[in-house]
Amino acid sequence: MQALGTMESSNASRKKAFGLIEVIIGLAIIGGVLITATMVTVSASRQMKNNELSDEANQIMIDPIELLKAPIVSASTQPGKLLNSLLEGTSGAYSVSGTVDDWNGIDFAFQGNDTSPLSNCNTTSTYKVHFSDTQNQFNICLKIVVQHLNNNGFYFNSYIYYRDMNGSPNLSSFIGYRQSL
Repeated sequence: MQALGTMESSNASRKKAFGLIEVIIGLAIIGGVLITATMVTVSASRQMKNNELSDEANQIMIDPIELLKAPIVSASTQPGKLLNSLLEGTSGAYSVSGTVDDWNGIDFAFQGNDTSPLSNCNTTSTYKVHFSDTQNQFNICLKIVVQHLNNNGFYFNSYIYYRDMNGSPNLSSFIGYRQSL
């Protein structure tokens, strides 16, 4: 009988705890949650970078058209070359020369009569936009198409082409009009 009493006291001194399988299952659940959280964070970070790139590209696309539409812009102010071309009746495609960080010093270079939208952008493209910030690694190309209208006005179409963080191509355009100079 004494042996029986010893058994009872040893069972009473045992504490309840998690078993090995329960610990492994718990770690697997925690690992799954951490992996999911990491994937969501990386996806959100990539989307934020894509939004930043899209915002920057859209601003680059809109700024020159707004500059050309401004009533204070005349042939004696920047962007002189493009406006002189407009006065001479030269329609066609233009690229930006200079850096786009400060539009006051920017000018436009005539590139010919190809008014089709951009289909590619790389570091050697004629329409590649240059930034004064050398850390900016985005390849953004801007093409401005100018056409004379019969009523002595101008039609501007600004095309922007870039690839997002996933490598997907993006092409956008912005249209503006201006009465004759």
